[in-house]
Amino acid sequence: MKELLFRLNWNPADIDEVIIGNVAQPAECGKFPRVIALKAGIPKQCLRIRCIEIVPLVWNL
Repeated sequence: MKELLFRLNWNPADIDEVIIGNVAQPAECGKFPRVIALKAGIPKQCLRIRCIEIVPLVWNL
């Protein structure tokens, strides 16, 4: 994410929401999307952890 922001010449402070999805949460790294965003310089107040299960959404299509 840090490299993406650098390449796009975006200021991390201008980001107001980060959405990162994953299929399976690694046991050794809880909340890794939060860690990725924080290491990229995204302000803490922009990070809200939401957990949804996608399978019921897909089956209902």
